[in-house]
Amino acid sequence: MKNIEKISEIEAAVLKFCVKMNVPNYENKTGLFDNVHVIDRIFNGTSFMTEFDRTEELKVGNDGDNYLISTLDAVLNNSIPSGYIAYIENGYITALEGFTYDEEWPDNLQNIEVSV
Repeated sequence: MKNIEKISEIEAAVLKFCVKMNVPNYENKTGLFDNVHVIDRIFNGTSFMTEFDRTEELKVGNDGDNYLISTLDAVLNNSIPSGYIAYIENGYITALEGFTYDEEWPDNLQNIEVSV
């Protein structure tokens, strides 16, 4: 049985950006990410790797589409630059990797500004 957790605030912000970039009319969807669950998360102080259970909310492509979205950046707490890689398998975002460039991951996220 899988240990299922809810997605974190940073994961939700980055996933929202990924979906916005890849899915037409995403704003019309209600309850975005309500059914997204984490099946595994590894954190080492400066980076994380999260794997998601496959749900329709994370569908960004067609069956057979396998690629990376690696042009995602964010500034955490107005001062900590960070980068993200979304892994797409068979049209679904299946994992998200996040990392800071030189600093420890903040204990408390007060502000997240995601960009491409």
